[in-house]
Amino acid sequence: MLAAIVVYGLQQGTFDLTKMATSTNQWLFLGFALAFAVKAPLWPLHGWLPDAYREAPPEVAGLLSGVISKVAAYGFLRIAIEQFPVPAHDWRVPILALAAIGLVYGSLLAFRAPDIRGVVAYSSLGQMGLITFGIFAGNALGIDGAVLQMVNHGLISMTLFLLAG
Repeated sequence: MLAAIVVYGLQQGTFDLTKMATSTNQWLFLGFALAFAVKAPLWPLHGWLPDAYREAPPEVAGLLSGVISKVAAYGFLRIAIEQFPVPAHDWRVPILALAAIGLVYGSLLAFRAPDIRGVVAYSSLGQMGLITFGIFAGNALGIDGAVLQMVNHGLISMTLFLLAG
């Protein structure tokens, strides 16, 4: 994402996000989207999630799940879709497919998790797939639902990690 930020800022002549014009550059969109997909996490870029949530102290796992992953979802909304509307539309279907796979995959793995932290971790993966699905639905209702789910998931997952600890 750092490379995408530098290139985008140099192209626009400013690093002030409020003064930047929209761009149609597919590579810049992919630079931002890939970074947000890793942090969200979007399947198949979720490999860090189970280990990080299980090995971290409960407070850190709660912060990762409740706040940090929502920053990536907000980045999708504020930067990827708003600043790159044409590439976001072009890449919408593949991102929706990955989000749908992540939703089903995370939900199924949550059933097989051996401990409560694993259940919360994998269900968090599934919920982030649902949030990403809403963000890229392409309408205001999907975005509103994604924002509501971000708040709900942030509060609930943080509480569950703290209780599991």
